[in-house]
Amino acid sequence: MPRMPLPGRTLNRSLLAPDGAPVVLIESLDVAAGQRVTFSVISVGERWRQGLFIATEGAVRIGDEERDQWIVWTDSAPPQVDVEIVKTDGKLVFYNIWDSGRSKGRESQSHTSGMYLEVHDDGVRRYACNDIGFDPDFTSLVFDVELHR
Repeated sequence: MPRMPLPGRTLNRSLLAPDGAPVVLIESLDVAAGQRVTFSVISVGERWRQGLFIATEGAVRIGDEERDQWIVWTDSAPPQVDVEIVKTDGKLVFYNIWDSGRSKGRESQSHTSGMYLEVHDDGVRRYACNDIGFDPDFTSLVFDVELHR
């Protein structure tokens, strides 16, 4: 059975950022083969294990391995992860994930999860994530994404 194509950027219609801005549930950035993207963890909340799902229609390389999809947990990866786009449909998709320890394994895309985006003057994109809970504080995982041309 063929796999479903990766989604484009998706907003969480149930959650707003503290300033009232939309919250990104799934991010999709324009990329090209040969491009590098750096993910840098700024902070991780203490409640649960946190991480990122990263994918493209094609292949991305982290270290010496190429895959179309990656799970990067903050407790087992270095604080800065360089991703090389090997081949792609032009989109790099990512979103926050967590493991609450409730025997569900990797969790994501909940009613109250998402990423609050701030773009800095230097073009670095900062994502502040909420996992679950009706009182979102966007401190579950904070990370920067830098696109290198």
